Amino acid sequence: MKLLRMNVVYLILLILILTGCSKQAIKIGVVGDYKGGGKTFSESGYNGLELALDELENETYELMPIQIELDDALTSLELSLEEKEIDVVVGPFLSSELVAVYDALKNSGRVAFIPSATSDILTNQDDHIYRLINSTSRQGEILAEDLSKAGYTYVGILYDENNQAYSKVLAETVQTNLSNKGVSSDIQILGEDFNVLMETGFDTDKMDAIFIVRSGMQSAITVQHLRIDGYDKDIYLSPWAADNHLIQYIGDQTENVFIHYNAYPTNQEGYESFREGFLELYGKEPPTSSLYCYDIMHLIEVMNTKTDIRDANKVKEYFLDNPRYEGKIFSVTLAEDGTGNIEMGYLAINDGAFVYAEEK
Repeated sequence: MKLLRMNVVYLILLILILTGCSKQAIKIGVVGDYKGGGKTFSESGYNGLELALDELENETYELMPIQIELDDALTSLELSLEEKEIDVVVGPFLSSELVAVYDALKNSGRVAFIPSATSDILTNQDDHIYRLINSTSRQGEILAEDLSKAGYTYVGILYDENNQAYSKVLAETVQTNLSNKGVSSDIQILGEDFNVLMETGFDTDKMDAIFIVRSGMQSAITVQHLRIDGYDKDIYLSPWAADNHLIQYIGDQTENVFIHYNAYPTNQEGYESFREGFLELYGKEPPTSSLYCYDIMHLIEVMNTKTDIRDANKVKEYFLDNPRYEGKIFSVTLAEDGTGNIEMGYLAINDGAFVYAEEK
């Protein structure tokens, strides 16, 4: 009888040991709008994460899409994170989405990586949210510096009525910084009605260049209108425009059109490898959010080998000690508030694909 009891005890201990050694999958919640205006960004980002996981061949991670319900964003996200037992968050992808769910992300205490939302709401915050690209304000500062160096004296600025947490802030930041450098500018909000430019006296004849802050499709339509109206000078587009819709709708109006790109690869070999893999898996050119998420998934793998990715405090401690991240595609330096500083450059469109443009 005593021997039987001892065997039972040993069996229980063995089960406990084996249970403790088998780690549960790390659940990555990919937060975004998969139904509405953010669908392209969310799905593309998810694809980038999938591709990275295929390369890693690591079953430690489980991707779980989480829909943002913008009419009740805070509560719906809080419930989803708890119900699905999410360990790490990737997303959201648009600044308007980030503003809507920021408090829920912060209060959750989870590590969150923001792929493409650049809202300044993250800047100077004490949280566990990390963005591997430049903030909206930083983008505006860089572009204004470039436009000034290029010798433009009068710049037109057009921004979209949608996603104003990004579009309006970026447009106004560019205007303010241009003014500080002695460059004149006019600014105008755009909706579906392009004729508003005529009604408001937006005089393109006096403009050396025009900067547009709209989505890929809307940027393409705006470029088409400007070219039809006879504007043949340089046009700059924001990083928001760098998606396949821009290529699809811009047609042959690509001359002297430059996309200010917040994802300028520092590892060209890594980028080409990623691009080949993406084309093979999805049959299309990789959108910007796919690039970001591909690198983020590899970063999560690095974090999980260096520390416990589920422990937000340990992750922050690691980042403070190691602010420089050399990714598969990008090199990023994180500020203490978790905002990334990344090299920016310019893209052009050639033969139906994005190519790197010469420095303007």
